[in-house]
Amino acid sequence: CDVNTKEVLGEMDDVLESIRSIDLYKYSYKQDTSAGVLPKGTRFGPMAQQVQEVIPEAVGQYNKDYLGIDKDQIIWTLFSAVKELDKKVQELEKNSQE
Repeated sequence: CDVNTKEVLGEMDDVLESIRSIDLYKYSYKQDTSAGVLPKGTRFGPMAQQVQEVIPEAVGQYNKDYLGIDKDQIIWTLFSAVKELDKKVQELEKNSQE
């Protein structure tokens, strides 16, 4: 969205540690829940409860009984983590040239 529609609250800092603490799993959805029709087959990803602990903005209530992950929020968090890693790589490269 346009910058004119936003109130900037600050930059994302130190997200790398948050990303590190989220485990990824191989799973399939249970088909006998009240969550509605869920995709069949094997999936990969984190559990919403674990994401909620470190990136609460990326998790919301789904179908009143379940949590869901806002993938856009995860993408921007990963974008920030890549920037942090790039900064660390640049510092290491600079130090190795000295």
